[in-house]
Amino acid sequence: PGMENAAVPLAAIPGIDAVISGHSHQVFPGPDGPRGPAIDVERGCVHGTPVVSAGFWGSHLGLIDLGLEKTALGWQVTEARAELRAILDIKRTGAPARPVEADAGVEELVAPALRHARDWFSRPVGQSRHRIHSFFALAGPSRAVQLVQQAQRAHLQRLIAAGKVPDLPVLASASPFRTGGFGGPDNFTDIAPGPVENAHLADLYPFPNRLAVLRITGRDLRLWLERAAAIFNRAGTGDAPATILKPRDVPGYLYESVLGVDYRIDLSAPALFSPDGRRQADGPGRITGLSRDGCPVAEDDAFLLATNSWRAGGGGNYPLAPGMERVEIPAISIHDALRGLLQGKPGPDFALENHWRLTAPNGPARMRLRSAPAALDAIGDFAAGTLKPAGRDRDGYQLFELIL
Repeated sequence: PGMENAAVPLAAIPGIDAVISGHSHQVFPGPDGPRGPAIDVERGCVHGTPVVSAGFWGSHLGLIDLGLEKTALGWQVTEARAELRAILDIKRTGAPARPVEADAGVEELVAPALRHARDWFSRPVGQSRHRIHSFFALAGPSRAVQLVQQAQRAHLQRLIAAGKVPDLPVLASASPFRTGGFGGPDNFTDIAPGPVENAHLADLYPFPNRLAVLRITGRDLRLWLERAAAIFNRAGTGDAPATILKPRDVPGYLYESVLGVDYRIDLSAPALFSPDGRRQADGPGRITGLSRDGCPVAEDDAFLLATNSWRAGGGGNYPLAPGMERVEIPAISIHDALRGLLQGKPGPDFALENHWRLTAPNGPARMRLRSAPAALDAIGDFAAGTLKPAGRDRDGYQLFELIL
């Protein structure tokens, strides 16, 4: 109960004849899919039950074949297997290739809807003087994340000015959504200076979440940041080889940074939470130097935290302490908050705030970041440490070494 990706335990339940899974963007069955004693990649079965996970963005078609026999008890499955057929090859190169021809009849049928969608997505909603990208969003502050945080903060400050919510210091929490992962080396936000369009808002924030506000204490804030810091691997120091920054199967959107406070994340310290958000240890944790306006944050300090409806509802297993209060506000989507910021007068300040940083106080330590090939010409935007190019990996990612 409560699992976000439950295909494996579901496949073990008697009476379930097949499982069509997804959400994680993984491909199964396939050479890069999950492995384990219950998994038969050749037959595409888990616990003997056929399972398909057909990738993402229409990349694959999943097929499940069942052999059936009619008995006195009804139809029974006598044999089963599953397979995938590639429709769009994007995993290795990042550039779409089409091994299957499009159906002309379907193309004609959907053409009006496609034209309407393209027209709407191409409409400008504002301007940016800066390149907005997520190439280094897991290693330091990013404009792609801070634009969302600024939108959340600006809307909440307007509500405070109107007397609709308590007048408390405002913090804004947001995630980087496009950081590679199973989406491949082109799965990063990269918006050129100039017009910002509706398509860019969907790129920055792919989900229809609403703005949500939590009243929290300094203690709640520290736990929130500790849970965020749990996605990172622990750094080795001294002569230890470079460590991959985070496990490959942990999505980047499980990380949250909070604008409005300054802090450091000590990767030489053990995490208090597992990457999926289960409390696993006590101790001082990874968050150090937590301060606001140059003053240390005390446990009983009070704040308003602007976040999203999914996270405020427990999404990603972020700690929601009993004392946390959900502050009711008029409903507004994150997309509309972004439009309000971009269309406002004056427009948003895109100056990057370097308010958090990865550290290893007992270092030096080296971490390895996977990013897009296009990140090479944006390395000058990174101001939260030292990044050095370190070649490409077999999946086409540009590797960088982060010196802590």
